[in-house]
Amino acid sequence: MNDPDGEIKTACIKALAELGDTDTIPHFIAMAEQRPDNISFDDNEWDVWWDMQLESIKALGALKVREAIPAFRNIIEQDDYLDIENELYKAAARIGHEGDELLLSILETGGGRARRRVIKALGNSDTQATLKPLARALQDEEPEIRQAALQALPNRRHAVYYLPVILHLLKDSDAGVRRAAVKAVTNISSQDQHAEKAPDQASLIQK
Repeated sequence: MNDPDGEIKTACIKALAELGDTDTIPHFIAMAEQRPDNISFDDNEWDVWWDMQLESIKALGALKVREAIPAFRNIIEQDDYLDIENELYKAAARIGHEGDELLLSILETGGGRARRRVIKALGNSDTQATLKPLARALQDEEPEIRQAALQALPNRRHAVYYLPVILHLLKDSDAGVRRAAVKAVTNISSQDQHAEKAPDQASLIQK
């Protein structure tokens, strides 16, 4: 980690993350949030810190580091984080409760692009706290949000419970949403998911 070569640092981050080395967590958080002073651009004007930052964020998600969430919030407030936005949201989804809170706050107040990317990340979440908000996005006023939710929801356990809502979207006014609904029904139907009784539509999406 102390080697001045950025590519070596990046390789070390990957290796330590795969080993599950928790002693390096403070270094991962620092590397994700702030560019080291001794890192320079390479000959192609590429800032190797961007690779190091990305791998650090992935590592923090893989290690489910709750203490990383404040750093994630700080990164989101910066103007140049868009290239790692998807990976940051995915990492937050893996962390659990604290990550859920961050993602749900963005889903509630963020712009269209951020909300779509959060919904994509929520498709990889495994917590019940994020399931109903994801399902409620099926009724969002923006077609792009409804479509994103249809693409993400089949990845979740118990997605079959939401078939009544999804089937309703087969008649959506937006063609893209209708196509996404067809794919969602097909994907859910092909999964080995069974429920004795699906809850009614209102109970699934109400707060």
